[in-house]
Amino acid sequence: MTTIIAATDYSFDGNNAVKYAAGLAAQLKAGLVLFNAYIIPVHASNTLLPAHTVEMMQEENRQHLAKFARGIADQYKISVFTEVAFGNFKDELDSVYKKYDAAMVVMGMSGRSLGQKLFGNTTTSLIASASYPVLSVPKGAAFKKIEKVLFACDCSREYQAHTQEALKQVVQQLHASVEIFNVEADTPSANQLLKLADEGLLEFKTVHGLHIVRRIRTEIKESGADLLVMVPQKYSFWESVVHVSKTGIMASQSTVPLLSVPDWN
Repeated sequence: MTTIIAATDYSFDGNNAVKYAAGLAAQLKAGLVLFNAYIIPVHASNTLLPAHTVEMMQEENRQHLAKFARGIADQYKISVFTEVAFGNFKDELDSVYKKYDAAMVVMGMSGRSLGQKLFGNTTTSLIASASYPVLSVPKGAAFKKIEKVLFACDCSREYQAHTQEALKQVVQQLHASVEIFNVEADTPSANQLLKLADEGLLEFKTVHGLHIVRRIRTEIKESGADLLVMVPQKYSFWESVVHVSKTGIMASQSTVPLLSVPDWN
């Protein structure tokens, strides 16, 4: 059975992402794992709390997540499991992802702010570093059946085999129509990406020039896409200083959920 992981910090955006993930799990007939990484607040850790108090806090967190999971399972008629971790968010999430051999991780994306523009947030940081697909859900987005997928890509690139396989699985599992939106001038005739969808489901468009992010936002609206898919590029530290991740920008500005499929191991 396909498994989706929804990470939440119990915030409005985090819990809204859980509800979106539940709707997606119902569409895919998948199982859902609710994940929360628990960190003792700084003020509490500074007081040198006894071990039994820390254990009690952890147990309360497990019970809170379990109650949330029962409500989601009843509402969406899906199988829901829980994972509560204590420690570094990324490390613990990586471990849970491997444990369930999950298809993707779903996280909420808060609204745009100055701090987010300058430093990003947990979701954009995960997109930039995770070796698995990450679905970011815009602030306040409600689930609707995914029938149209917009895949914004550079068709002059040759994506790795595992990336192509991940994209192919998305197309097959959703049974959605796909538009490939080429953000470069090169023609895609020889590219393997054209094999990711049946001819009857495939559209193709090319955009030239600058303002790529603006063009993608416009195409989302004009095409009526329910899901945006992008493949981020991985940069070294110094490359990241001069390159701005368009996938990260779209994650923070998109009006529809963005599925980021990494092209690295």
